Amino acid sequence: MKTCSTTALFLGLAALFCQPATAQDSPLGMIVWQVQDRYRFLSGETFFTPHRMAGEAFAALEAPRDEFGRKQIDGEWIGPIQFAERRLAAGAIKKGHDGWAAQAYATSKGAFTCWDAGRRRVRDDCLKADGAAGSRLFPARVTISASLDATAAQVFAGKQCEWFLHTGADQDWRTVTQVDCVKPAQLTVPVNEQFSMLARVLDPASATGMLTQVSSVYQQVQGRLVAGFGDSFGSGEGNPDYPANYSKSVTLADTARPQPTTLPRWLDPACHRSVYSHQQRIAMQLAAENRHAVVSYIGYACSGASIANVMASVDTENAHIEPVTDKTLRDAGVKKGIATTVAQADWSQLDHAVRDLCADEGAANAEDPVKACRAWRGKPDLVLLSVGGNDIGFANVVKWAVAGTAVGQVRFLSGGEKPGTMLRRAGGKEDLAGCSGDEAGLQCRLAERYASLAAAIENRLGLTDRSRVVTGPYPGPMGNEAGAICSAEAVNEGADSEHFIETSDERLQTLHDTLFADKQLTNVMKQAASKTGWTWVDALAWSGAFHRHGVCARGKRKSDAFKALQLINSEWEPVSPADMLAYAPRQRWYRTFNDSVLMQFYVSRIEQLARNPRQPIDYHYQAGVSGFFHPTAEGQAVMADMLLNASRCKVFGAGSGC
Repeated sequence: MKTCSTTALFLGLAALFCQPATAQDSPLGMIVWQVQDRYRFLSGETFFTPHRMAGEAFAALEAPRDEFGRKQIDGEWIGPIQFAERRLAAGAIKKGHDGWAAQAYATSKGAFTCWDAGRRRVRDDCLKADGAAGSRLFPARVTISASLDATAAQVFAGKQCEWFLHTGADQDWRTVTQVDCVKPAQLTVPVNEQFSMLARVLDPASATGMLTQVSSVYQQVQGRLVAGFGDSFGSGEGNPDYPANYSKSVTLADTARPQPTTLPRWLDPACHRSVYSHQQRIAMQLAAENRHAVVSYIGYACSGASIANVMASVDTENAHIEPVTDKTLRDAGVKKGIATTVAQADWSQLDHAVRDLCADEGAANAEDPVKACRAWRGKPDLVLLSVGGNDIGFANVVKWAVAGTAVGQVRFLSGGEKPGTMLRRAGGKEDLAGCSGDEAGLQCRLAERYASLAAAIENRLGLTDRSRVVTGPYPGPMGNEAGAICSAEAVNEGADSEHFIETSDERLQTLHDTLFADKQLTNVMKQAASKTGWTWVDALAWSGAFHRHGVCARGKRKSDAFKALQLINSEWEPVSPADMLAYAPRQRWYRTFNDSVLMQFYVSRIEQLARNPRQPIDYHYQAGVSGFFHPTAEGQAVMADMLLNASRCKVFGAGSGC
């Protein structure tokens, strides 16, 4: 075998002088290869394979294509992630599972992701390094499948191929394996380092013992890490990994309301974080469409989170929350935070990330973790962000819009505010909620909070290129199936399992006209984020995506039912709860109140009053209804498609308009 020095490789001479035989490359073909097991947030390649295959099916479709990568299918413009969601949901339901995540839960012997819901961090076995191979979530070496292309494989059918590999750690070419030339070879190669490979077609009758060879030099597996932060739109609220499941049979327990046979399960129960989150789906799609990459993902978005919860930590040791000043918000090492109503925010999302990304356990407590951490497992190449709505009071506007009864406004949905107040807050013309009289006026402006968050991401995660933070607007929820504004009749019908929710056409019209008609909310949030250096995807070209799929959009499927399910003469009306599958196709891409009650299940107000009269509303109730006014899994997939092209550009430099 001919030796090949590292010096020769650096000089670019490998292909000409350092190959293990003197024959020239065959002009008949080339080597093609792809990374196996290339999405590392899932605990095994088996769980990713259906998503990869869905991506390949979308790529193979011959259909008109727009500048965003969507294809026109049956008259609809559909992106690859929405296509995958529809395909995977249909396949899972056909096999008796409500969604692809429920199918993964059913088929896995253990957890099918790298998230430890009990400890609320990445699982230890996904972080534990296995020598030179690295860890599950942060691999240093991966297996690739390499083969001759179709032309060469056809020419050399029946021949044996001897495969050679050269990496930066090798002094010469290594013989790796010998297989039939039409079959792929499994090669172990480094991540983010160059390698070269060569297939020698053997011919025992030849004087040299070979017929020809095919080489591929200076290849590289691109290792990429995607991180997600933010609020309920980022967490995937409304879409349990395993939704509440119902039997077709009727029992006495069902006389008041449907009783599930299986309670819902979440990726992170405290945050209602779901694998259906658009942030996780973007990372998965990046892996599906990049054969020469291995993609890892970590997500920390939490339902109810504000900007403060992303960047600031509660001082649990001293059982209080320290105040924020102008100085601490500007400080590169900002850690202590703004008072918040999110009970689970004992650590900021950024601190959670540092704890998982740095092998030094104490680095998350340091003022400057970038310097304090001596052993980073990885740093994000892309940050996906969905935050700001809770700061400007989006939930309060929904309360104002739908709590039309006196009971609703007093007993449950107190604190509602008109949408004009929210818009003024977003535009910096009015203090954010809870900021009245606050000495730290800086924290009371959305633009300044965004600027502080941008600095915190840079200084705690080491992501100095701020354009790699990709964010965008909240999609409008107000369109019915015809593209008109939702009627009060439809919204009320979708919430008739409780009597305190009652809106009016006038309130819905005000909500639409103030926030969504001319992209008012999108524009003011874009302006607030404009000075951060983030990549803002305003998605104006996607403005029609949700117009016919709002919270009131009606359809003709059983899963499109609006009204609360009731037993009438021992029959379910309007449909059986077993037919209201969470991930069945439906016209609406927003969850109704009744959807949330059924899919996330809850302890009713009456039941809760019986248990604790002093606290009629608690976590168990809120957990059941919090999916209201949040995107469905398909809605999350459409959101993912909106941000996908910008994410491609930032991670791989590939995409339309990069």
